[in-house]
Formats: sequence, structure tokens, C-alpha cells
Amino acid sequence: MWQERVACLQDRLNCVRPRKPANATVDSIIRRHTNMLSTDETGIANTLYNDVAIDMLLVSNVFFALSRDYSTDADDVARIYIDHIKHGGGSVQHALKRDTKLKQQLIDILDDGWTTGSEKAQIGYLRSL
Repeated sequence: MWQERVACLQDRLNCVRPRKPANATVDSIIRRHTNMLSTDETGIANTLYNDVAIDMLLVSNVFFALSRDYSTDADDVARIYIDHIKHGGGSVQHALKRDTKLKQQLIDILDDGWTTGSEKAQIGYLRSL
């Protein structure tokens, strides 16, 4: 085991480390942007768009956790995240366009409960992708 670590340190370009389990990453994203009194919806959306980027499975897992544990904040995070994609385009938009399950998950989050006009517009945008 230690020989592998030494080899890894000697040549980082050839070292492939296994990725952290998705749940640990989901938890760390949510923990970084929440506390007992508030949720930083913009911070979560920014992290999903800028850092998680095209890992749509991780994005989906974060929205699943938000829907389960922070249901009143999930739609706010979704709205901000979708705005980033709509205005930023690029690879994240292309990845979302291909991921029909995540698009439907975002639609379901936005459509849950009372749906505002801006949420309806975002649902229309998601369906047009």
C-alpha cells in the first residue's frame, strides 16, 4: 500500500485516485452552505454550476437530498441553478439537455406546491432543452 502512495507522489500525472463516494460529496456541499438557521441557496447553486459542472448524477443527488431534507429551499436552489445554465450555456447546458431524468427532477421540484410565473417559465425552458 505505501509503495502505491509513494509512486503516486512521485508521478501525479499517472496516478488515478478513486473518487469520493457521491453521498460524501453531497453531504459536504450541503453542509458547506447550511446551518441551523439558514440555507445559502445561491451558494449551493453556484457550487453545482461552477464546481460540480457536468457531473449530472452528483447534481441529481444534491437535489434529491435538498428535496428530502430542505424541501422549502430546493426550488430556490433549482431556480438559481437553472438561471446559471440558461445564461451560461456551454457544457453544463449540453449535459443537462442530455439528462432527461435530471430535467424531470428539476421540473418536479419547481412544480411542487404553488408555482410562480418565473418557475413556470423555467419549466418551459427545461422542456425546450
